[in-house]
Amino acid sequence: MKYFLFLVFLFNAIILRAQIDPSTSILLRGSDKSLEDEYFNSKRFQVKPQPKKAKKKQSVEAFPSSSKDKQNFNAYEKQKARNGSGEEKKKNMSSANKELEKNAVNVEERLDFKDLEKIIDIKKIAQEVKKTILGGSEEKVFSYRNFLEKTDPRNNVVEVSLYPMIYYTDSSSSYWYHRYSLRGPGFGGDAQVWVTPFLGVRLSFLSSLGGQIREAVDKEDRILAEEKWYGAGVRIRRVFGLSQMSKSLTYGLDYFEYNFNVLKTADNRVGLKVMGPRLNMNLEWPKTKSFYWLMGVEALIGGRSQEVKTALDLKSGEISQTFMVGFSFGGKMILSRQKQLFWKVSHRMIQTFYSGKANHSDPLSGQTPSGVDVTQGTSWFTIGVTWGN
Repeated sequence: MKYFLFLVFLFNAIILRAQIDPSTSILLRGSDKSLEDEYFNSKRFQVKPQPKKAKKKQSVEAFPSSSKDKQNFNAYEKQKARNGSGEEKKKNMSSANKELEKNAVNVEERLDFKDLEKIIDIKKIAQEVKKTILGGSEEKVFSYRNFLEKTDPRNNVVEVSLYPMIYYTDSSSSYWYHRYSLRGPGFGGDAQVWVTPFLGVRLSFLSSLGGQIREAVDKEDRILAEEKWYGAGVRIRRVFGLSQMSKSLTYGLDYFEYNFNVLKTADNRVGLKVMGPRLNMNLEWPKTKSFYWLMGVEALIGGRSQEVKTALDLKSGEISQTFMVGFSFGGKMILSRQKQLFWKVSHRMIQTFYSGKANHSDPLSGQTPSGVDVTQGTSWFTIGVTWGN
């Protein structure tokens, strides 16, 4: 009996264990849901909701690379400025102004004129300047001058130069009255007014001091003689760039006049006057910002000569034709925009042809020549200073 009761108890324990063990409960569970099943299903297999991740905002602080990004960037900045508080706006404006002032202070140091010339349409500016020369607005001239460096002499409106000189003149001819030579010191000066950086007017003069020539064939006495050169005309300047290191070429059309004067009482010498239109061209070639090479040429075509009466009323011919050519070479030191020093070596040759017969016989040959020609050459060296404003 004891063994029987023990077996019954053991059997009931096994049945109860089978109902509680989850591994067996899944196999033995019926169709009816119990509290244990409900708890099991709701806790073990419940899907936990995943937290939503915030979407990454597209960074607008980075510099836009495409045109569309640039438009979005500009729209964002405008909206940001409208939504910002007054204090933030003031703060942003203050920092922006400081940055602009900082850039403005250093802009001349950082400005690369070679890059600037790539950005700026030089041909377009040149066309506008042509309009200005022919009567355009002053705004175009002001705009051009803003692109020039402050130390560039092209910013000057008025330029005045003074210079001493040493000269030598030799006149040769088959007719003795036009044969002479003289040398000595002299001085000169010129003034230029630039209406625009490309158009100006110029006045110039050059004069000898204390020259003397032989008075007569049979006398060793010498009389005073002087030479004077005058010029007045327009200048057109062409510049090959905006940098101060850019080369410039200046064209000129002048009224030119040369005077050779002797005493009115001289009975074996006469004066001479040459006049006519003169074309000239001058090149400035910067080696550095403080030194320029100077080169120039000039020509007088279709000029005429006339003899100035003294005690001797001489006529070398009926009609005269005069031609002149000249060249110069030198250098200029740029001390500042307002002040420059320069030196120059120049030579000029004037040739005159007379047609017809002279009215006086030659004192050497005793014959009256016809078709007289005169060749005169003058060389001079100058050192001077230019003031500009």
